[in-house]
Amino acid sequence: MEAGGNKVLQRKTMYLYSGMLFLFSIIGLNVIIQTDGLKKIDQVGSQVIQNNPSSQLTAIYENISAMSSPTTNLILATIIFLMLFFMNNKVKAIFFFGSFLVSGAVIPYIIKHLVRRERPIHQLVSETGYSFPSGHVASAVALYVLILWLVFQGSKRSNLKNVSVVLIVGWIIIVMLARVYLGAHYLSDVTASLLLCSGLTGMFIYYSKPLEEIIGRRILSLIEK
Repeated sequence: MEAGGNKVLQRKTMYLYSGMLFLFSIIGLNVIIQTDGLKKIDQVGSQVIQNNPSSQLTAIYENISAMSSPTTNLILATIIFLMLFFMNNKVKAIFFFGSFLVSGAVIPYIIKHLVRRERPIHQLVSETGYSFPSGHVASAVALYVLILWLVFQGSKRSNLKNVSVVLIVGWIIIVMLARVYLGAHYLSDVTASLLLCSGLTGMFIYYSKPLEEIIGRRILSLIEK
């Protein structure tokens, strides 16, 4: 019964990640076609989030944006990679860093330059580059989902796991709000990033065991030669 239950749970988990990627593709298609429905949703989203702006709130969201930038998240991911690597957990270190790079940087970057969506006109801070999907949200989601994976693997304390989930989900929502408030992104940009990178990172975690076996057999053997 337990084995059968695990298989059902695994199948549902895969459906969840696949569903996230499917929803991302739907949003992406609407962005490319520039449908009126998506434009309306983005317009309403910006109006609600940017309602009653103030210099104090702008400064707070600017700091949050800087703390969640792709560069900052890359630095944090590198620190975690080095900690794992030199704590004699090389396989997990390589899996962690590789999953972060692919899910949170490489694939979002490729999509961004394929779609080439222009950023919103009215910005509270000057931003360059393309808008869809959000690089800040993408790198944050990939990084913190992988951190959650490490916490769940390394700790048996349910309180720590629950607190970690609440803090990380809360932080990602704040980052999404900050990017829309500052006028750097549309609501659809940050929502699509959340779906894309949750789905991609979840897929990596789902296949973590076979991927770690490949890393252990092939990649580490090349490094140690």
